[in-house]
Amino acid sequence: MVFPENYEPKIGFERIRDAVKSYCHSESAAALVDEEIFSSDFDLIRNKLLRVKECLLMINEEGFSMDPFPDISQSIGKLTLNGAYLEVEEVADLRKNLV
Repeated sequence: MVFPENYEPKIGFERIRDAVKSYCHSESAAALVDEEIFSSDFDLIRNKLLRVKECLLMINEEGFSMDPFPDISQSIGKLTLNGAYLEVEEVADLRKNLV
């Protein structure tokens, strides 16, 4: 179903988005929340809920840290440039995001 452009403000969806963003530990996570839109598509919603379930399982695993992940977006951008390299600190931040 197609919703009008002003549907999200009418139903207060931005309040939900803001509430979710208050739990984000990084700017990149908050940016992902900003990209979310209202949907009534069952398959899309089910897929997103399965992702949440997977994240909750990871959080409950021993050794998983909820410490903020370093923002590595600029470091990743450097990797696309010929001849560019990462500094030692950037490699350490990258590793923190991958472990």
